[in-house]
Amino acid sequence: MVKTYLFTKPQLLGQEFIDKCICFFPEWRRKQMLSYKFLQGRIENAVAYLLLVKALKDLGMLAGMPEFEYNEHGKPFLKNYPGIYFSLSHCKAGIVCAVSTSEIGVDIECMERKVDEKLIRYVCNPQECQTILSAASPERTFLEYWTKKEALSKYSGTGIDTETIKDILSRKDVSLTTVVVDGCVVSTCLPL
Repeated sequence: MVKTYLFTKPQLLGQEFIDKCICFFPEWRRKQMLSYKFLQGRIENAVAYLLLVKALKDLGMLAGMPEFEYNEHGKPFLKNYPGIYFSLSHCKAGIVCAVSTSEIGVDIECMERKVDEKLIRYVCNPQECQTILSAASPERTFLEYWTKKEALSKYSGTGIDTETIKDILSRKDVSLTTVVVDGCVVSTCLPL
């Protein structure tokens, strides 16, 4: 079972939205949301949590606000929902939440993000670089690779490792999918 929720155009929300979230978010999530310096980050953080709450509600499982714990690499998991896995990601154009009964990773990036060749060569292997640099839209192709790498990294729960990032997509035990929606590239990683 996999549920994915996408919220686009978070810039349409404002301080009033944050004020409402402050009223009912658990203390730990309220502090986390308010730790963002800028309003946009606070909005993205709040929407991500609300998407997770909605997913649990839609699955008929909501029995209290979700509480997070973290593994040694900082990957969050649900303290009060054993057997349910989730992944969150946000950018200025959208927020995504994926929930599953197996490990999952998700990443989102804005299509308008500018990419330079130095970054491409830093995170991609030679074959990926060739594919990206010869593509009709190198930025989009790079973002497809990048979001897959991020989603796989979140799935594994180890974070981005600069030693293995170039060849991380060589894993054969996962399924990676990518879609483009409302100016966002979204990739999801699940076990085969």
